Amino acid sequence: PNYTATQSYTPTATTVYTVEATDNTGSVGSGSIIITVNPLPTVSITDVAICPSTSGTLTATGATNYVWNTADATAAITKSPAATTTYLVTGTDVNGCTDTEDGVITVNPSPTVDAGTAGMICKDDPYQLQATSASPNTPHTYAWASDAQTTLSATNIANPTGSIINKS
Repeated sequence: PNYTATQSYTPTATTVYTVEATDNTGSVGSGSIIITVNPLPTVSITDVAICPSTSGTLTATGATNYVWNTADATAAITKSPAATTTYLVTGTDVNGCTDTEDGVITVNPSPTVDAGTAGMICKDDPYQLQATSASPNTPHTYAWASDAQTTLSATNIANPTGSIINKS
């Protein structure tokens, strides 16, 4: 008959295991195996920040195959979350070893913009525009637009001077 003895080990480095068995007549037999311990992959992701209604791409590196918690099975995913979202990816190397990492797409709020106070002027008088904006992400850039009957001293500053085009 065959007899089986089981022993469980968790080696941290490649190890040779040898076992001896002695039967009831005193005869000894032995066998050995090598257990190779492969290093785990190190999966890494660089977090990204986006504006509302845009998309961001997270790219995982450090393994051979990737599966995200979104069911995507690629190294890179492009998503358009409405709010800051954490995505998890598990990377598997050629030895079947795995590592899990998370990546965050941060959705930055849009700045709150105030175009200034409405007013009235006389024809041919210049007027001063004054925009203010609030956001944790500074500095801000500005892009003013006007209708066809006005001109602006600049369109990319917070406080351009405007004037009405004289249509005679």
